[in-house]
Amino acid sequence: MFRLDINALRFIAVASVVLFHFQINFLPGGYAGVDVFFVISGYLMNEIISRQPVTLSSSIGFYKKRFKRIYPALLAAVTLYAIILLIISPPNSFKDSFKEIVPALTFTSNIFYLKTASGYFSNAADFYFLLHTWSLGVEFQFYLCLPIFLFIVQKLRVKKVLAYALITAASLVLCILIAKSHPQANFYLLPTRAWELFLGAMASSIKWENKYKKTTEIVCLVLIVGFVLIYKETAFWPSYPTLIPAIATALILHAGVKNEQVLLKNHYIQKIGKWSYSIYLVHWPIVSLFYTNNIAFSLANQLIGIAVSIFLGYLSYELVEQKVRFSWLKTPTAAICIVALFFGLSSASVSSQWLSKDVVSLDKYSNYITTDAGKTQFGQLPALCFIEGSNLDFNYKACVPDNQKGKTILLLGDSHAAEFSAALKQEYKNDTVLQVTAAGCPAIIDSVGSAPCVNLMNYAFNKLIPSRKIDAIIVASDWYNFHTYNDINKGIEKTQLYLQKFTPNVYFITQTKHFKPTVYRLLQIHGKTADINSLRERDTEETYNDMRTLSSIDHIKFFDLYNYGCQGKQCVFVKDNTVPMFFDDNHYNYEWTREIVHDVIAKNI
Repeated sequence: MFRLDINALRFIAVASVVLFHFQINFLPGGYAGVDVFFVISGYLMNEIISRQPVTLSSSIGFYKKRFKRIYPALLAAVTLYAIILLIISPPNSFKDSFKEIVPALTFTSNIFYLKTASGYFSNAADFYFLLHTWSLGVEFQFYLCLPIFLFIVQKLRVKKVLAYALITAASLVLCILIAKSHPQANFYLLPTRAWELFLGAMASSIKWENKYKKTTEIVCLVLIVGFVLIYKETAFWPSYPTLIPAIATALILHAGVKNEQVLLKNHYIQKIGKWSYSIYLVHWPIVSLFYTNNIAFSLANQLIGIAVSIFLGYLSYELVEQKVRFSWLKTPTAAICIVALFFGLSSASVSSQWLSKDVVSLDKYSNYITTDAGKTQFGQLPALCFIEGSNLDFNYKACVPDNQKGKTILLLGDSHAAEFSAALKQEYKNDTVLQVTAAGCPAIIDSVGSAPCVNLMNYAFNKLIPSRKIDAIIVASDWYNFHTYNDINKGIEKTQLYLQKFTPNVYFITQTKHFKPTVYRLLQIHGKTADINSLRERDTEETYNDMRTLSSIDHIKFFDLYNYGCQGKQCVFVKDNTVPMFFDDNHYNYEWTREIVHDVIAKNI
């Protein structure tokens, strides 16, 4: 029987996610809609797989049905947006986007984005047009594991509800334990997401009947809606708070309110619920197009984006989900052909034939950080002195060598310090530049952030600095990025007092500007000579102003780079008519760091 209560939950889930992604401000916790989807999926999968004993034959049948349900609409959505991106994107940008297609179509997006995105909630993540398919990766990996898990449970003759409870608890404990130390892995990977899916499966397997079905539905709907209305975005998700929408969803599913009594049985709500999978598939690429093309999230644009998402979702449901007949020969063959076609078009850089020369010339910065030049600039070549992502093997021997010559300068911080690595080494080629840099935490005493970064900062503060003669220390971080879990001003004060025990020459680099989309992309849109200063992200200004206040009160020495390149209200963002100030949304290109080091830093050290 088709259950209206489940469809109502789908409506809440997709509405929350879509409105959150389109930056509707009254839904700060809308991202929890994905967690609602996970619980629903776990519930339904147990309902489906429990109809018969788990055997090899039934497991294969289960896999086939899941593939048939998910794949046609996914393939159609990926194809549509790949065509759009091919037309509007410069060659390198499309090549980067093409790299997302194969993971999306093989349900490995969660692993791909774990390695490539800097975090789901980060600015950089906004430009991945298939980012939302990470959740399909988690779900399909769960589908693969579920029959195997139940087969083992069946052989051991363990009660299914007990087995579900144990694995739910184990996954939840793992999730909570690594939420802060490994936030990206915690967000993207199945082991720390499995508890939500198994919670739904457990709700399906509990046999006792809820006598207060209607009350349960009302209370739990209030909890879910209240959560997405009140709870704010966090870098550590899922964690304890995720239990609220997840358990509330599981309780509604277990209660099983009769269709005629369902609170959200409104015709339009139920329609959106039916189209929810397709709406979810099509909405994020539209959001990503907003970001990459500098389309403002004004109310009018938000409403248009949401309306287009619903309309395309409706078309996908009616024309693809309902009418396309899945074929084990034709569908995979179509997917392979589509991948091959776009690979060929990507390799041929076909969009350079109709896009302007200025747009194409700026396009090389789309993958600058992955080039040898980019890695050298940040101190990742020839030795790894800046750790990030999965590159964690810090080279102590090369980055903090024992044999020091001339004066010794320590570069300490995250990527906003690392970007000056090559420029400092060039400026001070007859001296010693030590580099201790890591992504994921601010360079302050008692830093809160990712474990590898915090450990490296602790090494610098507690072991390296006290044991070496250091003439000057330059400390830099993307301070704004860490203010949620760190008191930046107090941290800087405490850090300066500590470092001055070892050298009087301690300099902090101020917060720098952020842009969205990237600076080179803004220059592609508005022209190389455009003054794009008015398009900067305003959120970083409060952090910058706090730092200015700190310097005047506590006499902490700063290199103030926030308005670098500006004379009064006029700002220049291209050097020598070829090199944009930033290669992304907030990191300087090498040529700019050379100028800053020579004209600003070297005059004070």
